[in-house]
Amino acid sequence: DRLRDEISRNVKNVLIIDCRSQIEHTRSHVRGSINVSLPSLMLKRLKRGNLNMSSVIQNNEAKERFSKYSKTSTIVLYDECSTDLNANPSSVIHLLVKKLRQDGCRASFLLGGFSTFEERYPEYCQTLDQESNIMGLCNLRISEEPKLNE
Repeated sequence: DRLRDEISRNVKNVLIIDCRSQIEHTRSHVRGSINVSLPSLMLKRLKRGNLNMSSVIQNNEAKERFSKYSKTSTIVLYDECSTDLNANPSSVIHLLVKKLRQDGCRASFLLGGFSTFEERYPEYCQTLDQESNIMGLCNLRISEEPKLNE
């Protein structure tokens, strides 16, 4: 409920970090959220504390927004459905919350994750239109070129 209230007031008062995969984020996400992708190498660096938070944000506009507001705004992180931040200490969301708090940020996580938020407040979520399909390699087909009669 607090996140919904923050979004409806002013999205600059809160930074929302989507810890799900880029594919899941593209399909549907909390409006105004920033997606972070952590390949296994970066996850190891995060565990050791050798990772700058802005380096995991791919989008330049989002990176700039994070750098500008991370020390003054509340940061809310979410995954698909976490209900206990400490249930898995090596999860991406747990590690990111810990890192942000060590960096002096006000970080928390969305109880119940995206699935609960989307169920309760679909009007605050952005969803990819069902009609616009993302073309992936799984949709490509290789066929022989038709032979012309010579």
